[in-house]
Amino acid sequence: MSSKQKISWAPLTIVGTLVIILGFSSMYTVQEKEVALVTTFGKVTDENTQGLHFKWPWPFKKLKKTTSIKRIVLRLGSDK
Repeated sequence: MSSKQKISWAPLTIVGTLVIILGFSSMYTVQEKEVALVTTFGKVTDENTQGLHFKWPWPFKKLKKTTSIKRIVLRLGSDK
């Protein structure tokens, strides 16, 4: 008999898969004309603009993306 133990790959595969799923569910991107609202247990805790961002996975934090509407007013002339 061999003194080496056989390694069971099932637990390693399950743990590795969970780590990858949690890693990808923690990353999110916000496009140029979007705003992302991050909620923690239903309360808005963060507001992010464009770019790559990270958050805690569900159920701790949830993400809601909305379209950003900015109004720019340009006044020409004098204010008499």
